[in-house]
Amino acid sequence: DAPGLQWLKSHLDARTLPNGFCGIPVALGPCPFPNSCLSCPHFRTDRTHLPIHEAQLAETNKLIQIARAKGWKTQIENNELIAKNLTAIITSLLEPDDDTQT
Repeated sequence: DAPGLQWLKSHLDARTLPNGFCGIPVALGPCPFPNSCLSCPHFRTDRTHLPIHEAQLAETNKLIQIARAKGWKTQIENNELIAKNLTAIITSLLEPDDDTQT
């Protein structure tokens, strides 16, 4: 990687979003809203969105692995919270008594 790219990678708190990535500067501290919809009590989803949640979880897990390898604490913490929320959503959607299927 180019030196500028290395600086960018170590100074942005990358997080997965279903339509891109968040690039909040690490200097601003941990984001108080890491994919806040995933933990919002008003968020609604159903099994039709399961592939999107699974893909986002896979991408989030990749970012966690990269962040661990690089020692990026903030990125690890924020992405682990996102992974936890996605895992809970996916688990609930896979439950046989789930009545949110459309």
